[in-house]
Amino acid sequence: MASLIPFVLLAALDLYLFISSITPEDAAVLSNPHLSDIAKLFGEGSVAVTGWIHFLVMDLFVGRWIYWEGQRTGTWTVHSIILS
Repeated sequence: MASLIPFVLLAALDLYLFISSITPEDAAVLSNPHLSDIAKLFGEGSVAVTGWIHFLVMDLFVGRWIYWEGQRTGTWTVHSIILS
């Protein structure tokens, strides 16, 4: 939990994949998203991998923040970490 290295590596990978896999057409679709358009985008392998890495980075970051806030305040956070 103390090290930021996994987050930095995953965030760098997320940024690289996002830049390399999102085309201008995809960006236009995402600017005014509809469920069917998003489903179509996630049908592309590169976009799906980018999305999963993004979700992983965000979930781990939020879980880590919840853990450290619980440690700082003395609050029981197991339930929040499980839900995140």
